[in-house]
Amino acid sequence: MPALFRQYFKEIAEAETRSITLFEGNESGLPPGEYGFVEFYCDEKNCDCRRVHLMVVADWNREKPLAMLGFGWESPKFYDKWMHGADKKMAEQMAGVSLEPFFAQTKYAPGAKKLCENVLLADPNYVERLKQHYRMMRDRIDGRQHTIQIRNEKRVKRVEEKKSVMIPPKERIAIPELIPTETVREALLSPNEAVRNSASYFFTFCRTEGLTAEIMKTVIQSVELYGKIASLGVLSGLDVPQDETTVRWLTQELDKEYDLENIHLDNYCYFLTQILCKADPKLLTSEMSDLRCFSQEKKPLLFKRLELASLDWAALWKIVLHYAADIDGLYESDDYDLDDLLVEAVVRHEECQSYVLDALGRKNLSLDDADFDDFVPLLLRIVAKKHIKGASDFVFDAVLNRAEQYPSEGYWAAFSSLAEDDDWERLYSRWQESPDENWWFIDLLMSKPSTKRLEIVLDIVRTENKGIKDEWLVRCLLENYVKEAHPAIANLLDREMMDSDEWEDHVVGLTVSGIVNPDSLEDFDIWFEAAEEAEWNLEELHAQHAEEREREIDSDITYDDEDDFDDEDEDWDDETFDSSYGLGNPLSRLPQSLFSDSEYEDESSDDSFYGPQQPFRREEPKVGRNDPCPCGSGKKYKKCCLKT
Repeated sequence: MPALFRQYFKEIAEAETRSITLFEGNESGLPPGEYGFVEFYCDEKNCDCRRVHLMVVADWNREKPLAMLGFGWESPKFYDKWMHGADKKMAEQMAGVSLEPFFAQTKYAPGAKKLCENVLLADPNYVERLKQHYRMMRDRIDGRQHTIQIRNEKRVKRVEEKKSVMIPPKERIAIPELIPTETVREALLSPNEAVRNSASYFFTFCRTEGLTAEIMKTVIQSVELYGKIASLGVLSGLDVPQDETTVRWLTQELDKEYDLENIHLDNYCYFLTQILCKADPKLLTSEMSDLRCFSQEKKPLLFKRLELASLDWAALWKIVLHYAADIDGLYESDDYDLDDLLVEAVVRHEECQSYVLDALGRKNLSLDDADFDDFVPLLLRIVAKKHIKGASDFVFDAVLNRAEQYPSEGYWAAFSSLAEDDDWERLYSRWQESPDENWWFIDLLMSKPSTKRLEIVLDIVRTENKGIKDEWLVRCLLENYVKEAHPAIANLLDREMMDSDEWEDHVVGLTVSGIVNPDSLEDFDIWFEAAEEAEWNLEELHAQHAEEREREIDSDITYDDEDDFDDEDEDWDDETFDSSYGLGNPLSRLPQSLFSDSEYEDESSDDSFYGPQQPFRREEPKVGRNDPCPCGSGKKYKKCCLKT
């Protein structure tokens, strides 16, 4: 018996149900008007039919539906096997779109079928969305434990079928080159949300040098293609170069009259504000803080960046020295990290190289030993950003010759920037001799990975050197899309990590890497199915983006009169999908009798795919377990500061 998707996922259905507006003389032969396609899915337990029923309704006929369509996205061969060969003709009918034989179709049904085929199902993004809704329904009807059990049974069977235990060879696997930037940029347009989020993370934390504003332009394409809700994961924390075109788009978006009481819209504008404030100061103005939806929490950051960018070298270096001495705590702020802003401002000046080298040599400094030790990490971050080769001896002495001490983040950054392949091999040899004493090498190894570092990471993962199996090494390889690592990671997932809490994270990461690197992952279909059953680990992210933050705004900052905002014109759901697909939200305009039956009134229907609707308030969006850690280490939060 088909079950209404809205019965189980009310908010998702209201946001993502598709409609098409037709005018006179359209090719389908249907009367002009708006046509909605309401989704139903099989509610039989443990069914794997992989089909959707689409009820076609029109705004000009509110008495009854025009048609009931069936759509199966698998091949006739799949349905023949699913039916155990009982009816090959029916199996062919189940594949593709058809008129349901047990429904009282109207004379408009053939036109509705033609419209669905030629418009909706011609859009691969819409088909992918139907598949996602199907998986959501299956997990809800069958129960989460059911899909996990099936997945584990398939995985165990796969392992047992192998003839012998895989023993990683001793020879190191060479990684000829890093994945091309253009390949990952294309992933930003993938219909798979997890792939898009992964590509955004890659450009923010893995490959940050040599990028252009083309990355941001592709992000804008992605937002316009998939809508704001589905793009929050891409926008969150994004830090890529901007140009006049991308800044213009950001300011236009932030100057729209969005209803910031809408949680998703509020987070959307907050993320855009973050991205805007990270642009080159030459592209920014103080007036941008007056944009209608500019998040006022970021106003101090914008003004401080503009202030530092306006200073000449002498004035800027004076601030750096004052900050090092921490005079009366004058330069402390909860609104931004002044360390980051100073590094960014200093490296724009050519004078910085000689001044930083003098400071490392304690020339022209009047700091005591304690203040100097605190000052060095900031200097080394400038060394890393500017690639100051003259500081190599200072850095290498600290990292290579005093390895019993844990290097600070500044040493990490500087060593990563200056070290050659031979330096990494020396450090790797030292770690192999005494991994317990040099455990920090793992963290250093994963900061802004290069080809050599990724080769070493893969070598550790494959050989499991001295029992070391750091799941963060696996994550590092997956986040950098190292296709040469796929066999070793698949082997670990099959044999060593079946009960690990991180299993689903790595399965999703491996599958995403396999999507970005086509034809590089053996048994791709099996891993893809496991990632789908894990819902691509998006549930927690969606819940996070549905949490409201408390917007603390300075008392001297005011908004326009609330009467200027027209809630009806700024409906989130309609706006999102009108801009993405040219389709609106038809549910608000459908006969409500379709949804008033008591069988559809269920407390479970209030559950949202995006989490609780009345969460606690916070100043900024919650840091999720899988998000980048706010400390700037480049790790995910759950493997960094969350532990402490």
